[in-house]
Amino acid sequence: MATEALSTRPICVLIGALGGEGGGVLANWIVDAAQHEGLKAQATSVPGVAQRTGATTYYLEIQSHPTGEQPVMALLPTPGSVDLLVASELLEAGRAAQNGMITASRTTVVASTHRFFAMAEKSAMGDGRFDTDRIVDTVREMSSRAVLTDLKAVADGVGTVMSSVLLGAIAALDVLPFSEAALRGAIERAGISVDTNLRGFAAGLDVGRRAVAGEPAGALSQEGAQVQASPDYRNRAQMLEPFPVDLRQVVGLGLDRVQGYQDALYVDSFIERVSRVLEAEREDGRAHDFSVTREAARHLALWMTYEDIIRV
Repeated sequence: MATEALSTRPICVLIGALGGEGGGVLANWIVDAAQHEGLKAQATSVPGVAQRTGATTYYLEIQSHPTGEQPVMALLPTPGSVDLLVASELLEAGRAAQNGMITASRTTVVASTHRFFAMAEKSAMGDGRFDTDRIVDTVREMSSRAVLTDLKAVADGVGTVMSSVLLGAIAALDVLPFSEAALRGAIERAGISVDTNLRGFAAGLDVGRRAVAGEPAGALSQEGAQVQASPDYRNRAQMLEPFPVDLRQVVGLGLDRVQGYQDALYVDSFIERVSRVLEAEREDGRAHDFSVTREAARHLALWMTYEDIIRV
């Protein structure tokens, strides 16, 4: 009886996303794929806002296989019931873990490890940033399996959006009751930015397959790298290359902020100033963790993008 109940229960999917990152689009693709395969599916959402004063989550339940009966489906997730947790940013995965939505016996996690700082982190008087490594370690420990890598960098690298990359990674994990082709077909049937979204799907699929094979998910394989990268992202990677690996995340965040605030020349000014600090720290002659450059880059990015009226 228990085995029968387990085989007939719906597949439960929880998506946590920031405003504007396509969480709703991702949910719609999954529901469309399910219905196209003859499976009943239900989706609900709890909308929040882009500034993270509330959670933006989408919850889906999908039949595990076609039956003639009308399934009873829940509107909200409950702790211990989630089969697939998808997070467009690392803290969303941490939030789900804190709420008991990730369990080692059941939950597969697909999450991007890039950061978009929460309001509590931004408003702290000192350094209020949450410990990224601790969140990653916690999610890995609590889940049955996890794909945790910077999927935003993958999306930027192929000139597309996060939602299509997440869908490709999901397709590689065989956690949903339909095929990779069904998910790809959902993008095609939607008819919006099809070529761009299919590029993101292919890149995400490559990352997911590498994770399944036990390979590092941080870089695309040769096949995945053949997807055309945008010139802007190649230039970004070149600008970050001279910096030590431990500095690239914070310098990259500053670079993106300065780019969005003004233009490429302003970015050049930011990189040149941070490089001078790095050079001075290296010339000091002692072993360093480059903490001075790290903090200089962080504060400089904020100073160079002060909140004027137009930006606000």
